[in-house]
Amino acid sequence: LTALFESESSPGPSRLLRSKSRKISLRDKNTRIEQSGACVHRSAFPIYQLNFQYVLMTGVMQVFVPGRFIKSGNPRGRPTPPGRRMPAVPTPAVPRLKDTMTEAYFNERLEGQGWPRFDAEKANDVAREAWQALQHIYGLGVLETPLLRSPNLEAACTSCRVHLKLESSQATGSFKLRGATHALASLGGAGRVVTASTGNHALATVQAARALASRPEAPALEPVIFLPNTVTQGKARRLEALGATLRYAGDDCCDTEAAARAAAAAERCPYVSPYNDLRVAGGQGTVAFELLMALPRLHAVYVPVGGGGLVSGIASVLKAVDPCIKVIGCQPSASAVMAASVEAGRLLQDVISTETLSGATAGGVEPGSLTFPVCRDLVDEWVQVSEEEIAAAMVDLASWHALRVEGAAGVAVAALLRHVPGLRGKSVAVVLSGGNVSDDLMEEAHGIARRS
Repeated sequence: LTALFESESSPGPSRLLRSKSRKISLRDKNTRIEQSGACVHRSAFPIYQLNFQYVLMTGVMQVFVPGRFIKSGNPRGRPTPPGRRMPAVPTPAVPRLKDTMTEAYFNERLEGQGWPRFDAEKANDVAREAWQALQHIYGLGVLETPLLRSPNLEAACTSCRVHLKLESSQATGSFKLRGATHALASLGGAGRVVTASTGNHALATVQAARALASRPEAPALEPVIFLPNTVTQGKARRLEALGATLRYAGDDCCDTEAAARAAAAAERCPYVSPYNDLRVAGGQGTVAFELLMALPRLHAVYVPVGGGGLVSGIASVLKAVDPCIKVIGCQPSASAVMAASVEAGRLLQDVISTETLSGATAGGVEPGSLTFPVCRDLVDEWVQVSEEEIAAAMVDLASWHALRVEGAAGVAVAALLRHVPGLRGKSVAVVLSGGNVSDDLMEEAHGIARRS
């Protein structure tokens, strides 16, 4: 990489990042890197915001380059001197820019790698929907998220190759933007759109509606978000500031979802479930395509599970392409509704859930959810982890990689640390589902980790 950047008396990457006037020179170097056989990811965020995470895979070199320059905490784009911390760059609720080349570039890579690599007739509905989502979500503000190799986790996991899928760097701070974008883009009409969420899916729905509204002659969508009465005021104010209409119903996510469905039916407007929706699960499945494109020798994926939308999408795509890839579902012991339901062979409604750091995966699953049969049939193993393990994983990721992740992401990392059978020397991916975590929750995680 250094040779490519600094050959022919080039000023090198550090000087290129200092000036906006060197964009053309940087673009030329991107072309040369691509010609060398590397896989270049054009990011919507500047390279210094990605913390210089150059990721070396088996047989593939991925280089993250900025789509455009953005003024932020380090306005001139200079690399941070040794010994100083990177400037804090919060994940925006709405992307500050969209790279218009992203969708065309991604589709070009798909064609170059010979996709689709599965028989659509034999794949399930979720996998086919994921393939449809792949064709357009990158032109609507969804980012192809980076992979980060983790030597620390590799050392703790008997030397398997561990890659962290940073959905925490997605435009709204979680993977939920994928499913919400595909679902809203599939509606094809204007008017109200109703959903229920405690945070990530609500943010994703609002952002997807705004992205669609920015298109010429696009229908205007008005998102109506149903929240449980227990939601924090901070989340509610954030959603209101983004233009969402808020309604409150129930103290549990299942009660809130039921109220939202009833309201949508009464008002004759579409309802977009956080997980129990074919379009949503298909959108989440685009994570699997990105993993397969970057890691052709993938052996196992650890996925945090709540309602099951993310793991259903990922498992459907992976099993359609290669049934030998293991999918491990990860849940907190304090709220393992899906794991208990799979073990019982039916969707349970009486599983007791207690408070957990992994709020994004907590609570019940809607009766008749389409995600249950997919989880039952395609998820190979289930791992449940304690609050102490979740807290330790969150703290370790912050310490090792300066990654601030939510409890659900900590669940997947904790599951990997507990459960690594037969993966020595093999390639493993861990999906870090989101990074929308409050200061109070991080302090709580640090406190639990210190006491354990």
